Amino acid sequence: MASGKDAKKNASRYIQLRAHRRKELTSQIVVRRVKESGNSGVFFGYAKVIGYGGMFISSVSPRLVGEEVEILFKSPDGSGEAHCHAVVVWQREYETDFKVEPGMGLRFIDLDESVRKGIDNWIMQR
Repeated sequence: MASGKDAKKNASRYIQLRAHRRKELTSQIVVRRVKESGNSGVFFGYAKVIGYGGMFISSVSPRLVGEEVEILFKSPDGSGEAHCHAVVVWQREYETDFKVEPGMGLRFIDLDESVRKGIDNWIMQR
């Protein structure tokens, strides 16, 4: 799926099942992109939905599908800061007649398993 607009047009052509639960965040998580190793990162966007496998980041200029990024974010369960590589798996650009917020879906590539489980447990408790 390349964009939200295309998905809307082709929604009847497929059913997408998710492997893991996800949860809308009551307060957004600031996600930073690591530019160089050792750097604390620069603002990348706000995570609005998170799950075991990835997150949705609200952004008026989403990255291209397939682009890999290194990110830092605070785990929603309060266990600390998480650091991993992720890949953009879908994106939705801003359109005036499209009522859904622009952004991108990221799939975690190498997020530590204990952080993944912490996110999953946090979701289950909500």
